[in-house]
Amino acid sequence: MARIQESPTIQLALSVAVLLVIVPLVAFAWQPDREPLEPIPTVTSLVLAPAQSVAAPGSSLTLSVKALFSDGTGLDVTNGEEGVSYRVSDEASVRIERGGRFHVAEGAPIGQRIEITAIYQDQRATASILILYRLADTVQSNEEGVPVVTNADSITVIVNKERNLPASYEPADLIRPDVAFSSSGDREKHYLRQEAAEALEALFAAAAEDGIELVAVSGYRSFETQARIFEYNVRSNGGDEELANRWSARPGQSEHQTGLAMDVSAESVSCALETDFAEAPEGQWLAANTHRFGFVIRYPQGKENITGYGYEPWHIRYVGETVAQQVTEAGLTLEEYFTR
Repeated sequence: MARIQESPTIQLALSVAVLLVIVPLVAFAWQPDREPLEPIPTVTSLVLAPAQSVAAPGSSLTLSVKALFSDGTGLDVTNGEEGVSYRVSDEASVRIERGGRFHVAEGAPIGQRIEITAIYQDQRATASILILYRLADTVQSNEEGVPVVTNADSITVIVNKERNLPASYEPADLIRPDVAFSSSGDREKHYLRQEAAEALEALFAAAAEDGIELVAVSGYRSFETQARIFEYNVRSNGGDEELANRWSARPGQSEHQTGLAMDVSAESVSCALETDFAEAPEGQWLAANTHRFGFVIRYPQGKENITGYGYEPWHIRYVGETVAQQVTEAGLTLEEYFTR
């Protein structure tokens, strides 16, 4: 049988094919040792700052979000272009934009805590924002240089010796709460603002259920009424205004003019407004329960240098349940609460 002679072209093609297979195998077999590839860093946690803050209604604040990686490095991802997103616990009170800037609504409730959560690559971090105005933001000196509050109608208005109500201020929603009073008839001092009056009714009803009989003594007072009361107290203290001012407010500086304060006593102490009321069962119940209905003991013991007034266990002030709860739990005066 005759042998078939392969052409030079076929031989060359076969040789090239063999080289294409063998050379890579040899190269792979003789490849020197190499360092293994570094793993891609992953996000292990987020840091949202500030973690706690205070913001006033109508104000804005910028948060920052930092992603921490498994290799120990970090990256600022606040601007949102890196994939960060935000969640807000109350969108009616706080609106948040890309870049971590949030805006508090003008009508956001004082004392409300807003939780803001940043989310990035399945990691989360949360910041707590307390809605609270600063005292300095709600007072302005008039032409006579008298510091006058700018939020007289707010249920959290702070009135004291450095913060006056306008002389002409009178609440528009005064009503007479359906509670027992120490005096008969229909008098100016029997009135409170509607929200405070309804809360006082609930407080008195709860006390009665516990066998405690409270008596309302004095609520709203006009600027003119307070002026007469202060003048009387000055005369009773030998003309010493400073001594009288330890217990009695000058006109314009009384919480009673807000329509949010009520002096409370009991028949067991002859309806007197004395510090002994604190030791009576009625006074003890009031101190322990008033915050449940949105009131605080406005002038607590040991805080005279802050409030400007002596201890008055009978004087309760309505500020709403949220603020009252926070103030009472923290053992603060309203002045301290609003300067945090």
